[in-house]
Amino acid sequence: PGNVFANTYKRSFDHEQRKWPVYFHYPYVAVDQMVIKLPRGVTIESIPAKETEKEEFAYYVMDRRKPIDGYLRYARTLLVGGILFPVADYPRLRTFFGKLKADDDQQVLLKTTETSSLEANHAAAK
Repeated sequence: PGNVFANTYKRSFDHEQRKWPVYFHYPYVAVDQMVIKLPRGVTIESIPAKETEKEEFAYYVMDRRKPIDGYLRYARTLLVGGILFPVADYPRLRTFFGKLKADDDQQVLLKTTETSSLEANHAAAK
């Protein structure tokens, strides 16, 4: 999966309808960044495009990129700018967080560029 950050909203907003308003304890911003050094012989084949979702109540951006060979960089920002959302706003909240979940499920494809020692041993045994 293309996301390495824990997300607290993973099971939120699963239901299509809501009877009560949605309450967050406080408005918040979560900024996460990580750089991963890939093992030798592993390169990035494809990375999902940068995703940005913007609503008047929230903002999200996830950027995965290869800053230099051998590294993968993740940067994610999530801003929720409200506390209490009436039931009428639930469909928009659900759609927004649904897009975040879908983005988290995108794949980063890696490939090996060297023959691993296991593959080399297997080929030599033939």
